Amino acid sequence: MDFYIVIHSVFTAWPSYFTVYSILRIIKHWNDGKERVQTSSGRLIVKIAATVACAVIQIIHIVDFFPKKYSESKLISRSVYFCISMISWVFSAILVYFDYSRRLKSQWRGQRLYWIMELINNIILLSFNLYSGLYLLKGSELYQFDIIQILAYCLSILICLLLTFYSIFLPNDFTVITANVYLKLKRSSILFDGTGNESTDEQINIKASISGYKIKQVSASSIVHYKITVALNALKYTVSRSLFDFEELDKTLREKFPKSLYPNLNFPSFHVEHLRKLSPDERGIELNKYMVGVVCQDFMTPDLLNFLQIEGNYRDILMLQHSQMAEERYNIRETPQRATSSTFNYYTQAIATGEFDKSANSQVYQWMIHISFPSYRNDEHTGETDYYLRTSIEPLGFEKIKPFKFKDFCDFHKNLKKSISPAVPIKFPSMNYTKSLKKNDKEAIEYRKAQLEYYFSQILNDPAYLTKESLEFIGCDADVNQVLNQAYMPTYKLCHEITWENDISDDSSTFIVYSMGISKLTRNSVFEMEWRINKRFREFDGLHEKLQMRHSSPLLKNYLLYYGKIPKDTNVPNLPNLPSKYWTPLSTLAEIEERKKNLEGYMKELLSNPAVTCSYAFREFIGDKD
Repeated sequence: MDFYIVIHSVFTAWPSYFTVYSILRIIKHWNDGKERVQTSSGRLIVKIAATVACAVIQIIHIVDFFPKKYSESKLISRSVYFCISMISWVFSAILVYFDYSRRLKSQWRGQRLYWIMELINNIILLSFNLYSGLYLLKGSELYQFDIIQILAYCLSILICLLLTFYSIFLPNDFTVITANVYLKLKRSSILFDGTGNESTDEQINIKASISGYKIKQVSASSIVHYKITVALNALKYTVSRSLFDFEELDKTLREKFPKSLYPNLNFPSFHVEHLRKLSPDERGIELNKYMVGVVCQDFMTPDLLNFLQIEGNYRDILMLQHSQMAEERYNIRETPQRATSSTFNYYTQAIATGEFDKSANSQVYQWMIHISFPSYRNDEHTGETDYYLRTSIEPLGFEKIKPFKFKDFCDFHKNLKKSISPAVPIKFPSMNYTKSLKKNDKEAIEYRKAQLEYYFSQILNDPAYLTKESLEFIGCDADVNQVLNQAYMPTYKLCHEITWENDISDDSSTFIVYSMGISKLTRNSVFEMEWRINKRFREFDGLHEKLQMRHSSPLLKNYLLYYGKIPKDTNVPNLPNLPSKYWTPLSTLAEIEERKKNLEGYMKELLSNPAVTCSYAFREFIGDKD
């Protein structure tokens, strides 16, 4: 086959991949909202203009007069390549604006690598054409084809060079406000006062007022959500809150600041029973008065900041100012908290004596084997990190702390995959933080500790994954059945009909939350516990994927047979089918009701399936911590 055809065919693969990637990314994030960010619209315009220009250049390649010496197969391969390349550049322009409008960070597996690869493709194609003598640079073809093509390639290379620079150094046209340490912020950041002028001090002007409301349909009832406009110096945005949210905020603040300890603190008036009797307009006026009174330095706690959705640098400064004020005015020392993940807390490195904090409250679900990583130590000579894993099984009187290197955990995961085949274990913590860890980056190490804790909590608390080798790994001599005997298999059921709530945000993105009541029969079969959970469809999809990964584990079948949950010579009960997905958001009441009905049937089947109710993923999904 002609090398000309081969090289164009090979280079067609990447634009094809990028086109598919762009379509899937747009579908996935179509209904996403926006983060509060600082934007760079000038850079956005340059990127869009550059990508559109590249698309136009591909059209020039296609419509330009073909040299007579090209065979038909060459013309076809050439035309196909430039057509697909033109389409991919159009999607690149669309994706630039789409990512900007949704505040999505540009990914290396997509836009960023695409621009770099297109630069390389254009350089190779131009070099190949010149080297192979396809450009005669004389006669009639000189002006009809050669010059046009060479200029088109050169212009593409120059544009791709610019986009490659953006891809590497300035991939995003916005800057997400992150949580930085206050002292670093004070040295390096420039804040703005209420007029928009630059100010080098740490003063923040904050105002919050109710600017309107909307009525949301929640199943058979309606709830009024008030639109709160928050102004942080030059930054303005809106949040939506219901009367219940206001009630919870007021209750939390009054518990945090009791009258006995803070006699001089003036709480704004808030009488929920009186507010419920008012019309939405009258209630909005009263709630606005409450906002004026509560948005001040005295109440600038994490609860109020969460209520107003204040994050990043502003959050750090406001909390620090509040703690300083509390220390000076009330002689109470408060520690300003950083914005934390929902899966772990920032920690203190272990003391050399080997003492550990046993009171740490893990936020992962654990009911058979309790897992925690209380500390770590760095080897100054090798640069490696020892992670201290603490495991305990209270009914067996077992408790042990062992140090492991990350390589030990990797080996454990490889052996586990062999033991449970053809099932697939959950995702193992990523290796992406290797460079940071070599530099003893505490935050990166803490992130890995949290990942490891979540990983082992699932592996050691799920009968489909728990093996004798796993127990030996943590230093436990007990048999697997001894451990499983400590946990019982509860009975669950839906205690209420599933309801749904449709929310429409200010940028017109929509999502539906399904609410359901779960009832659990306790070990003594006497008392039923009930609670409610709220889930989006994507969470059902995530649960189904996890259940499929573990369903074919031979350990799961042995467990169900051992405890008489399935008859002998039978297979593990099949998983129910998850209601089908839609390519577009649900838009009619009939579609929503149909999905709600299907999800209700799906949940009933899951709750009656013993292979599901014993799983970590399912108990985590329904929020069963006991």
